[in-house]
Amino acid sequence: MTLGDDTENTGDEPTVLGASYVAPILADPATPESTVAEPTREYFGEPYGLTPENDSPAPTRSRWRMMLDVGRIFGHGFGAILDIGMMIIGVGLLSIAIATLLDGFGVGEPSLTDNSGAMFGSALLVGVFGSFALGVANEGPLTSPREGENVGLIESNASRAVSILVVVAAAGWVAGLLPTVLESLPTPFTLATTVIAETGRAGLYFGLLMGVPLAVLLRMWKPTVREDADFAIIFVVWLMGTILLVNRVLPSIL
Repeated sequence: MTLGDDTENTGDEPTVLGASYVAPILADPATPESTVAEPTREYFGEPYGLTPENDSPAPTRSRWRMMLDVGRIFGHGFGAILDIGMMIIGVGLLSIAIATLLDGFGVGEPSLTDNSGAMFGSALLVGVFGSFALGVANEGPLTSPREGENVGLIESNASRAVSILVVVAAAGWVAGLLPTVLESLPTPFTLATTVIAETGRAGLYFGLLMGVPLAVLLRMWKPTVREDADFAIIFVVWLMGTILLVNRVLPSIL
């Protein structure tokens, strides 16, 4: 019995359900049935067809999958950029802690603290926060790149650019909040606030406007390069920019 035929099935021919054989109905009657393939389509690179269980395709699952993939790309990009910012801040704070300890032993000028108690206390607290920042960076996605995952050039670098803007805004907010809290504390805390503020500013001027374009050029020049190289370029450019900006404002603090 075929579709649309009301005659009884005598057992000589298979029973055919309409949902299973849509293609032969839509095909040219002169075309042999064996040469007509079941229709399939593609949605976001994932084929699907008409099945007996579902007569109409449902791309909702693929849409959700695409949204999840985009979320993973932006999540990984934000985590890696946050790790870079925390790494730069951590290096800066540990440098301040070491300089404070050396100052307490009479090495270097000018003096950062008035007495040994302030020296040890400042070095300890600043060093703890610097170590915390480096620890956060070490546990983030920057140290676990996505090996073998096919991520587009536009998507990956758009996520980095947006993430830099978010990190810059967060660093600026923290740097604006700290002076009211650390107003009466020794100079090392003022230097720590300056490092956070200039890290955010350098992320905008150097990380976003220089590091991301250089990463794009590298990827266009050599598409097979590891993802670590992209973030390494952003990190180096961002770090050098932070050093330049901190050295520019350092004389006014000391």
